Amino acid sequence: MRVGALADWPVSQLQERIHSLVGRLHGEAATAQRVWTAMEQPGTVSEEQYSRAFSDVAATLQGLGLEWWPCRGTLIALLRYGSSEATLPDGSRHVVERDIDVMIKVDGAKNHAWVARQIEFELQSRGWLGCFAKTSATWEQEPKWETRKDLLYCIRSEPYFMLLDASTYLYSDDGSEIFVHGHRTQNGTWFVPPNVGPLSRVGGVLPTRALRPFQKCQAFQGSCPCPRQPDVTLHAMLLSDWNCIALPPVSSIVGSNMSVVHLLEGLHERGAAIERNGCVSMMRYVGQCRLLADVF
Repeated sequence: MRVGALADWPVSQLQERIHSLVGRLHGEAATAQRVWTAMEQPGTVSEEQYSRAFSDVAATLQGLGLEWWPCRGTLIALLRYGSSEATLPDGSRHVVERDIDVMIKVDGAKNHAWVARQIEFELQSRGWLGCFAKTSATWEQEPKWETRKDLLYCIRSEPYFMLLDASTYLYSDDGSEIFVHGHRTQNGTWFVPPNVGPLSRVGGVLPTRALRPFQKCQAFQGSCPCPRQPDVTLHAMLLSDWNCIALPPVSSIVGSNMSVVHLLEGLHERGAAIERNGCVSMMRYVGQCRLLADVF
């Protein structure tokens, strides 16, 4: 190569791109540090504060036109109480959820990065601190190909602490399944690692029929999208072999001396009110609780 050819290189443009990349990485690191610092001192949150934070998230995701639905603990809380907590018939208080768990559809790694930036921008306009993305794959699980950053953590630290814990998913080419991590093979098909990510309990994939067509979950005074088969998504994503999603374990109820009968009466009353609003409740799953003694 001729030395004179170096004069033709767009050196200044390359330098600008490098500076831009370094600045972006520094920014992401600073945001992650602020978020982790806030997460170390979460404090407490009231039902009203949780409701406001959930409204922020719902308005943001709906405003961006995203497909989303509550999952894990948030889904349990909304199905059981239509709220993050409830006062039970004997006056005891049961707080189901402390953070906000949701699943969000994306169309790939690039789309995830765009979605993450838009969510952060909208939440920051509502007083949230910031967001950062990471992969759910541990270094032991990391496949030969690089996994995408499928998780998005967003924090509100003032005047109360709230964590948005979002997982993102993709659809298979024929739309019959969703998955979190996947790799295009040489013949163009998706390879999904069965033991990586939030769907690893079910081989990395979940049938779309468990989600769509969506129902409604009661969410405080309003509603939000709810998967068609909530129990299927819960058993796919919960980390335990919990066989009774309808009833709370007694250890989680503050100051309760209730009998099983009184608890069931209270849950049935709350479930009936939820269903009168056209939303799905936990009452349809009580029959799955074969061994109530194991719950209490």
